[in-house]
Amino acid sequence: MNLCQYLNTMLLLNFKYDVTVKSIYEKIYALCYHNEAYDVKNEMIKRNFDFTWISEDISKPICVYIIRDELNTGKCIEYKRDFKVDDVISDSTSLIEVIELLKDKKFLFVIEENEVKFIVTKTDLNKQAIRILSFGLINLFEIYLEILIEETYPNDSWLDFLNNNRLENLISLYDNQRKNNIEPFKIDCAQLCDKMDKILKNYDIFKTIFQIGSKRLLEDKLDNIEKLRNAIAHAHEVNKYFSMDEF
Repeated sequence: MNLCQYLNTMLLLNFKYDVTVKSIYEKIYALCYHNEAYDVKNEMIKRNFDFTWISEDISKPICVYIIRDELNTGKCIEYKRDFKVDDVISDSTSLIEVIELLKDKKFLFVIEENEVKFIVTKTDLNKQAIRILSFGLINLFEIYLEILIEETYPNDSWLDFLNNNRLENLISLYDNQRKNNIEPFKIDCAQLCDKMDKILKNYDIFKTIFQIGSKRLLEDKLDNIEKLRNAIAHAHEVNKYFSMDEF
């Protein structure tokens, strides 16, 4: 099983059907389309809205929307956009699917009970549910690295490649866990950076598994994974390190 197959399988088992867009979407409020575009734009800035819908009667179902950055002079109805089928998802859409869809979109509208009521944007990818999901995915990735390393270097022969300081730290952690009646594998006591370094030092062995064009590209991706893991683990804002597109 290659990396993509492994991660897809584990995602299906752990996340795909249990966590939905409901965990990150925001209610979107309708504005009257007879209002001046300038006033509507200021109102959207106050509410921190990049997109909102407009209607002649805000009590009725929504069918058009506006984008804040497009508003200028005139009535906001002049800037209306119609909903497209691929702009709308159901409220049961999984978070994994939402992430995939937002790779190519700035926003998605969410239907509840046959009406568009909510919105999700790339900014919402910094919310807690996404952070938890990302951390879980990185943990699955780390488990996959452990499997690869142990299959390639059986009987803990991979330990020979660690420097003395790293090896001492690993053995110390391993011994402490055993004293506490925990029976770990030695690979469990290795740091993520050690596991990734092991993959990079043996790029020729693992390149067909990761299907990344060069060692440098793989190194950049692994470095970003570690940065993301550390940012989430230490409760830092992800967008301090990555744009939402990069994330």
